[in-house]
Amino acid sequence: MRRSKTRALAIVTAALASGVLAASSGCYQRTVSASGLGASNVPVSQSAQEGNQGWLDRWLFGEPAPRRSGSLLDK
Repeated sequence: MRRSKTRALAIVTAALASGVLAASSGCYQRTVSASGLGASNVPVSQSAQEGNQGWLDRWLFGEPAPRRSGSLLDK
């Protein structure tokens, strides 16, 4: 009897966790840069991560590297 209750509780917990993860995950598309033919026709928006790092991002990935100039002529 006790084993079946534990198993049922585990199944209910797993189903609830799966439902929460499925409901909370979202998909979106954001283009942060475009180049080449047709790039002027693509809507480009700013990155959601630039300058917006939380403590979890810093803990997982470390501090961001300093940004370099995009031009090779500056060197």
